[in-house]
Amino acid sequence: MFVFDLKVGYSCNNQCAHCIIELNKNQLKQIKKPLDRTTSECMQEIDESYKMFENSAEKYHEIVITGGEATIRPDFINLCDYIMNKGINRIQLQTNGRKLSDMNFAKKLVSCYPIFFTIALHGPNSDIHDKVTRKAGSFDETVKGIENIVSLGGNIIGKIVLSKINFSYLKETVMLFESLGVKRINIAFPHSGIRDERFFNYVPTYKSIRDSVVETLNYAKEHFMDVDTETVPFCFLEGYEEFVAELRAKNYKMIGDPVNQPKFDWKKLRIEIKSKADICKECLMNMLCEGVWEEYISNYGQEEFVPLTDLKKFMSALTKIQTLQEARQCRK
Repeated sequence: MFVFDLKVGYSCNNQCAHCIIELNKNQLKQIKKPLDRTTSECMQEIDESYKMFENSAEKYHEIVITGGEATIRPDFINLCDYIMNKGINRIQLQTNGRKLSDMNFAKKLVSCYPIFFTIALHGPNSDIHDKVTRKAGSFDETVKGIENIVSLGGNIIGKIVLSKINFSYLKETVMLFESLGVKRINIAFPHSGIRDERFFNYVPTYKSIRDSVVETLNYAKEHFMDVDTETVPFCFLEGYEEFVAELRAKNYKMIGDPVNQPKFDWKKLRIEIKSKADICKECLMNMLCEGVWEEYISNYGQEEFVPLTDLKKFMSALTKIQTLQEARQCRK
């Protein structure tokens, strides 16, 4: 599968505490370049995506529309039309879901386009979610947006980005997704990209989140939910290695297309901007593990990381990984 990640711009109706986009916005402001692409520029990138796909050996073409928040653009529907007219197989929309609270807008998207919605919900109630997004009322609109898409038969992946604000409420947030009809969820460790006091304000340690993550994964297994964890290394998921999201990411080629910055091969760059502890060389999972965001070790150090050296546990982990991957393949 060929995936083209199109950033249409950085304007957003939320201001999430964990969001790395602020770094990109500041970089563009410093060089006095626009934060958002024009309609024409977006269409040019879509054209280029199609050319790249045609020159690849891949047989399935997906465009990820992301931002910022793409749905607040006046030309959003026109861009969806343009993508479909190119014969691209599917759109994945990464969104905070607030605009989807408008049922007419939600109906238009579900009825006219093959869209897979990735909708971010960062807490089980307005107190937690709105504290993360720093926008009052965002929780209610996001929940309504999810309800609308589910009622229309749309496909949703739930997204939760962990932070010091919300990790204690992880299981409750997954339970809320389930009650809304969403059974597939990605739990992501934050990629802040910063090395100052803001990092320590929002980014938890792996040790601090482990119990919440394990409790949530147990709940997901009991309720037959498809949940994975992004940038949580194997050593913090002993007994739950099959839930590592990066195992899925090995199955496709992805090109990132940021605003007014060079394109990149995300599978390659993702490895380059991660780090490992020195002791990781002793871990049996080292070849499978991508490590953690480089700013994590820069800020928190290496003391938390413990290598898996037990061969029996290693073989058990591989068996569970293979079993879950086969089950997911059968569900496709």
